Amino acid sequence: MNLFQTLKEDNLFDGSFLDKSLIQFCFANLIQRDMDQVILEWNVHRISRSRNSISPTGKPAIMFEMPSLYNADNYLIPVPSFATDEMSIHCAYNSYPCDKDFYDLCNILIIDPYAAVNLYTNLRHDLLDIFAN
Repeated sequence: MNLFQTLKEDNLFDGSFLDKSLIQFCFANLIQRDMDQVILEWNVHRISRSRNSISPTGKPAIMFEMPSLYNADNYLIPVPSFATDEMSIHCAYNSYPCDKDFYDLCNILIIDPYAAVNLYTNLRHDLLDIFAN
């Protein structure tokens, strides 16, 4: 997250629609990949015993899937598929990390992106030129 602070300090991010969309375009997939990795690591790490704690110990994924191993109750309630199907029609699933028109424009402008930061700064410069005209 220091990277984003550095972009702000270097006047490469001012919170505008342009800059927010560029951040989403350049970093959303990288951040999602990292978050997925954190979830995986958290769910398989071992929670060790600590003094004066009544919290259970073990791996979160196993504790969730097999609560009986920890003398706990399973509070999951089965939901029929018709109910989840009905609810899914009310969900918005994004196909793009940012505004679609912005996404399309950025993909047209990409020439040779080696890193997300270079991609961000190059696209920001080009788009500021386009919007200035």
